[in-house]
Amino acid sequence: MIAIVIAASVVIASRYGGESFWPGLVTGFLGTLLAFVLALGWERERDRSRLAREADELHKRRLTEVRRRLERLRAELQ
Repeated sequence: MIAIVIAASVVIASRYGGESFWPGLVTGFLGTLLAFVLALGWERERDRSRLAREADELHKRRLTEVRRRLERLRAELQ
């Protein structure tokens, strides 16, 4: 993605000239688009890790609850 943005910026700047309005506008837009896509990816990874952490905590709580209940049953059976 970064390579595409850089390549597009170079092509636009070379085609329309360095002092034109359009290359600055397009390269600014492409930079903003890249930042937005990277932020979305970062957010997705953060949510994925949060969900994995919450699932792990839930599994640990359930395991603790099962052990607690089975300890009472074990003591009763003995």
